[in-house]
Formats: sequence, structure tokens, C-alpha cells
Amino acid sequence: AVDTDVETDLVIVGGGFTGLTAAYHLNKLGRRCVLLEANEIGWGASGRNGGIAVPRYKHTFPAIEGGYGAQVALDLYQVAHAALNTLERIINDCRIDCGFGRYGHITPMVHRRDERRFADDVKWLAERVGDKNPSMLGAAEVADRIGTRYYSAGYFEPRGGGLHPLKYCQGLAQTLADRGVQLFVRSPAVAWQRDGAGIT
Repeated sequence: AVDTDVETDLVIVGGGFTGLTAAYHLNKLGRRCVLLEANEIGWGASGRNGGIAVPRYKHTFPAIEGGYGAQVALDLYQVAHAALNTLERIINDCRIDCGFGRYGHITPMVHRRDERRFADDVKWLAERVGDKNPSMLGAAEVADRIGTRYYSAGYFEPRGGGLHPLKYCQGLAQTLADRGVQLFVRSPAVAWQRDGAGIT
């Protein structure tokens, strides 16, 4: 916990994915920063999720284009891949032992409407961005890969991966500490005020 006055260029509130990543990039830029976490590193949703890292969204890209326009869909495609690539670069740079790998990801399905939606996604990716990596799997291939015949089809993204999210957070925090970032746990930000040219 914080037990003394600290001066810094920037204060980051929260020791989850977003806060730790911000601290990582600021440290790379040579900026002094302090990170405050009310509980423990990765305590909230960042450390308590399934650890699935895939370059796609809950909605298919045709659905995104239909709701928000072609440019937004194309931009979000780029963002999804940039995010996964950035995650991989950070893990490699910091040598974080979190079980990360590009194992591939299957979205299994049982309804014909979902098969059509995801087949349209595969077609959209191939036609709009020239991305022919994702594919549709039939029932037999899904059963062979995941060990159950419950599903009728699956959407396979070979670049998808996984990791242990809490180990990732903790490993990144340790690297940041080793590189001079001050991290304070059990130190909630309770108030702030402008103080001359800065903030207290």
C-alpha cells in the first residue's frame, strides 16, 4: 500500500489488463508512472476470465457492417488483429509464463441460423479483406477436435489462442516493477484535486 508521498508524471488507476498495458507502453516511452490498484493485481475481470484470445467479436463482421457501416467493420477487423499481435509481443518481450499459444479457436454451434451467420462471416473475410484463414468445420470434424458429437458445425479461427489471464497480469506486473514502474496494491484512489499545474 502507498505509505508515503510519491511524485510522478502519470498515475494509472487499476491493475488489470488496461492499466498494466498502459504502464507497459508508458515505461517503453520513458515516462514515469505509478499504478494504483485497490485490491491485488488482476483481481477483477482481467484475472478471472476464460483466457480466450481471438481476433474477432461476439457479432460477425457482416453484422457489424450492417449495423455500423463498412468502414467500421474494416477498422474493427484491423483492431482485433492488432490487439492479439500486441498481446503476443508483450508476452514475448516480458517473457511471461502464462501458457500463451496460438492454438486455434473453434466456435461450435447447433442451430442452422448460426451456421449461416458464420458461413457468411467466412465469405465476408475472404471477399472484403482477402483473409482466407477462418473456415467452417462440419459436424464430424468438430467432434474429432473437441470430443463431442453435440454440435452440428463450427467456425475455426486458426490464429486464435489462449492464456492464463491471472498469470499474465502477475507476470506483466513483475516485469514492470523490475523495469522501474511503481505499483501499489491495496491502494484505492479515493480522491483527486488540481494542485497548481498538477494533480494531487
